[in-house]
Amino acid sequence: MQRTPRILLYVLLALLTIGGIIGAVAVFFVPDWLLRPVKSFGPPLRAGDRVYLLTGQWRSSMWHPDDGPTITDLFVDLWAFNAATAVPVWRKRLQTERNGAMDGRSILGAEGDTLWLLVPSGLMAVSLKDGAILADTPRIEAKYPGLKGLLPTDSRYFSFDAKGLHIKAGDGRTISLNPQTFAVNPEEGPNPALRGGIVMPAYYTPFSTSSFVERGLHIPGHWLGVLNDDEAKLFSEKNVVGGIDLETRRRLWHARTGEGTNFFGKFTTHLDFKPLGDRDYLGPGLLAQHASTGPNQVLYYRNPDSVLVLHRDRLGEEGRLRLARIAGPAGNVLWDATLPLSVLQSVMPGEQALVFYGREYTKPKDSRPRDPMHTALEMLIAIDVATGKLSVHNQGDVDNHLDAVAAEVKQ
Repeated sequence: MQRTPRILLYVLLALLTIGGIIGAVAVFFVPDWLLRPVKSFGPPLRAGDRVYLLTGQWRSSMWHPDDGPTITDLFVDLWAFNAATAVPVWRKRLQTERNGAMDGRSILGAEGDTLWLLVPSGLMAVSLKDGAILADTPRIEAKYPGLKGLLPTDSRYFSFDAKGLHIKAGDGRTISLNPQTFAVNPEEGPNPALRGGIVMPAYYTPFSTSSFVERGLHIPGHWLGVLNDDEAKLFSEKNVVGGIDLETRRRLWHARTGEGTNFFGKFTTHLDFKPLGDRDYLGPGLLAQHASTGPNQVLYYRNPDSVLVLHRDRLGEEGRLRLARIAGPAGNVLWDATLPLSVLQSVMPGEQALVFYGREYTKPKDSRPRDPMHTALEMLIAIDVATGKLSVHNQGDVDNHLDAVAAEVKQ
């Protein structure tokens, strides 16, 4: 009879000990969430004083009691940045997907106050002003039963150009949508939805910084460009010059232009070559806006008259791009700024501020071969044209990012 309380006490202590272990295990295995760097879906778009990026970001944990050893959420956000400062104005969460994939999404273009997006479920229209969701494929199909199941999800059947958005439906019809009312218009003759205000996404290239530079610029009576001494001699003697690379040292040169004739007709002549300024550059080129057809447009600024020379501080993975503003007629360097960029991927010009989008390589952890793009950080950079001051948004700096707010769904 006297042993019973002691046995009960042992049982109670054992239960408390087991409960404590279970509790400790439960606390130990609370998911430790990790936010990955933000990655963009395709090119950015600049509309006036705003730049827009559609991004994805994974949040993952090492353990979850209901979902197995790992759990991953994909956050899909639309960002609006101040084009002059690269500071986010707002960040709206459009989608959250369990085990989502970083594909099937892009900015198609802007039309009026509407930004057209492509997501895996099809078309989505959002407001340029506040990121509110204005329409999507299910709502459009519900409004027009004749399109039920016919609006595509494949990017091949969407196009956006100077006339706006075009969609090839499943039955082969090409249609457009009014960007204000989302009424369906067959593309036969003049399109009533076309009211101007068309903005294309920026040209984007994953690796080719050279897509944004040109050898030289013709202005009435003059040529301005980058040459080394041998190229200048060849150009003055043969009136021809080849392409440029981003690994040779060159300087800025000026030449007068004239006019000659031959069997094929008139042509431009170049004479009186003179170097400008007192310095050369590594892999320089005149900064230009990429053109899908025709020659690229070299960026030229007034007050004072000047060009922008894109160059490098050194070769190799450790090198970074630099941008110098050089004014005529003597070739004075107004400013020369080092950019946190290894690769330039998009250029968005503006009168007061340029916006660059690209990637910066990170330092390797060891000497093993690697693809530097795999760990490169995505950067959005605003450059004040007058002063060369840089403002940078680093998409890898997740601890200091603006919190996302759920996008309003307007009816």
